[in-house]
Amino acid sequence: MTRAQRSALAVTFLVFLALRLPALDQIYHQDEAKWACYVDPVVQANYPEECRPGSIPHPPLGEFLFWLGGAFWGYDRLRVVPLIFATLNFWLLFAIARRRWGTSAAIGACALTAVTFYSVLASVQIDTDGAIMPFWALLAWWAYDRGMASGGRVPTSKLPETTATPTSTRTVRDPADSDDRSVPAPTAPDRHGGRGPWVLFAMACAGGMVTKVSFVLALAAFGLDALWSLGWRGLWKRRLGLLGLAGGIVIGVEVFFSVLQLALYPHGDPFRFFLYADKFPFLNFGSRPWGDIAFQVLKALCYFGPLIPCLAAMAVLASRGAPGASRAVSGPGPDDGRPQGPALRRGEEPVAPAGFRLPLLFLGVHAAFYLVLFDFSGRPLERYLEFSIAPLAMVAGASVDLMLRLERKPWLSALMDALLPSGVVLLLVAATFGSELAPIPLYPKEIMLSRLKDRQFGFLIPFTGGSGPIGFYIPASLVIGVWVIAGAGLLLEWIARGRNRAMALGLIVAAGLGSSGGFLEEYVAGSRYGAMSRQAREVLSHSSLRSPVLTYNDVGLYELRRSGAYGGRFYARPEYWEENRRKILQFAMEGYILVFEFPPMDPAGPYSRLFRGRYRRQHSPAIFRFYYPPHESLIDSPRVRWREPHRPR
Repeated sequence: MTRAQRSALAVTFLVFLALRLPALDQIYHQDEAKWACYVDPVVQANYPEECRPGSIPHPPLGEFLFWLGGAFWGYDRLRVVPLIFATLNFWLLFAIARRRWGTSAAIGACALTAVTFYSVLASVQIDTDGAIMPFWALLAWWAYDRGMASGGRVPTSKLPETTATPTSTRTVRDPADSDDRSVPAPTAPDRHGGRGPWVLFAMACAGGMVTKVSFVLALAAFGLDALWSLGWRGLWKRRLGLLGLAGGIVIGVEVFFSVLQLALYPHGDPFRFFLYADKFPFLNFGSRPWGDIAFQVLKALCYFGPLIPCLAAMAVLASRGAPGASRAVSGPGPDDGRPQGPALRRGEEPVAPAGFRLPLLFLGVHAAFYLVLFDFSGRPLERYLEFSIAPLAMVAGASVDLMLRLERKPWLSALMDALLPSGVVLLLVAATFGSELAPIPLYPKEIMLSRLKDRQFGFLIPFTGGSGPIGFYIPASLVIGVWVIAGAGLLLEWIARGRNRAMALGLIVAAGLGSSGGFLEEYVAGSRYGAMSRQAREVLSHSSLRSPVLTYNDVGLYELRRSGAYGGRFYARPEYWEENRRKILQFAMEGYILVFEFPPMDPAGPYSRLFRGRYRRQHSPAIFRFYYPPHESLIDSPRVRWREPHRPR
């Protein structure tokens, strides 16, 4: 790497850390709190049946990692564990992308990952899907590339067989570097051959399998790529023994951890996680609630922002715009006699970049599993879709690097073209966050749909999830506006066929950064529409809380269980009204009800009428209500008392 590239990589990594460290103080929410309860000895002592160790319906490695993190940093600092794995993922992503597309593309992929809000959320999420599972997948990917290249062939590149001998030293200039360093030609055998990469590949796959059984989807993507690259005959002749060795290691490690879990937790079935899929309906296309699935996919796209998805889509449009661009995206054909790709500058030789086949296989296999085969409508689907961050970042980073190299304008002119849309996006963000907006309830969803249908965008969308975060508000005009601007950039690329590529890139990048900036500001600081995490901590630390407490939206599950005050939860969903009404009335007689009103309840719905609370809108839309009339009916008595021990500001 050149000095400029090393500096760019260092700055990118510092930005990566700077955007994630402030999020370590976020309160645990729902499934995140359950992980903390399963590993915290204090909670286990208070609730021995509900929080029994070894009861998580997944293989034991994830529980062990969080237990280890709590032992080192404290059980209220468990977000350090996924952040460590996310940091390792950053460098693995760089190593994989650099090997396949060059240093500039690798830095671009890392930069996109660093600033995307979805990646920030996944990096500090207390679960295995956001950072731990991607770590095993990326480690296996890195070893897979080295193992497949050890015979002189990188499968995703479709590189041709040549007459190069195993000791060939023919080199080409790396287009990502401007110094005198040369790299081995793509057809040269990898000097790190042998069984080492495949042993590492097997260990990474075993680590993924003992973390979560869904890692089998990554194995399917690797298998399809190897079969596509080598064919049945090539796979049988060249890789069968090594793949058999890898499979034996995976099975051995899986059996070892199962036996270990049975020895540590004899009350549980060590193979129960293999049967966990029985809880999800299979191929129920007729009865599947597609509206809920579409809603969760749209939420994941909002977390993504237009930066990575639109840049990845722009690669398809750019492939029409210049000769050689399509081959640079898909890789050279099997009958080519030399590496292909666009000539970048006079005197530079092109190098064959790896194709996008393996990233697309990752995306396709996971999407088919989560969106087609099984019904995950009742689960936090946006958490499962976090697998797409790394593959899409690779595609987008390589695409941006390619498009910048195809750009023939002088750099100053291209910079001016890109600055114009950036100013438009900044004005949009400033105007959006400068207005007073009212929140809408999350349920029923028809309220939001009717607002959008009537083109009324002056409201706040509540964002929350079953695996965190506890919640924050984002203006609907910002969410819609950035996607419209990014769509205009794609349309410009489609119409102009690359003649105004700098402006199109400026529109997409500015819109993506504006979206990520807005989400990050409200998620971490909440200075405009309320810091829900900080306010919830202040509420839960109040001395008036007594046992048992029924909490709305399961807010404070970990804190209430740690203090022994947790009694139950309820959600303001219309379909659960009858069941929740009985539960609320029971706690009105025997216990306490904690309502930290995020997401807000429907003012005209039965829950708001039940609590008889005025729906007030303040600078912070969150409302804290602590109801406590023991031995009085909450709904029948006109003397229902309620107080606010502490109103967050």
